Amino acid sequence: MEHKKKDFSFAFKNKLAPSSFFYRGFYISLYAVKEREPEKYIYTIRAGLVVSKKTGKAAKRNKIKRRLRALAKANILNTNAVGYYYIILTHKNIMQASYKNLQKDLTICLKKIK
Repeated sequence: MEHKKKDFSFAFKNKLAPSSFFYRGFYISLYAVKEREPEKYIYTIRAGLVVSKKTGKAAKRNKIKRRLRALAKANILNTNAVGYYYIILTHKNIMQASYKNLQKDLTICLKKIK
């Protein structure tokens, strides 16, 4: 997974563009934004994580990010992800979610988007 600040800013600003996809799950929301230059990122899956300060202190947010990175690597790699920049937004209730529930939620979001 690759991430750059300017690309993430572009994707986040264009997350509601007509060429992007969105699905709201129980614990996360997933945006798939069309890449500006998809041929440049043929062998790279790009994903950004957004964890709000409302979810908890830094240690809790870092734990959530570690879980989501692992899930994104496992689940997004299994899909045909070329040409999209994925943005994963968390909801407040993510702290109550187990790893299994997060995996199920992300899998459902990916299926609904594709």
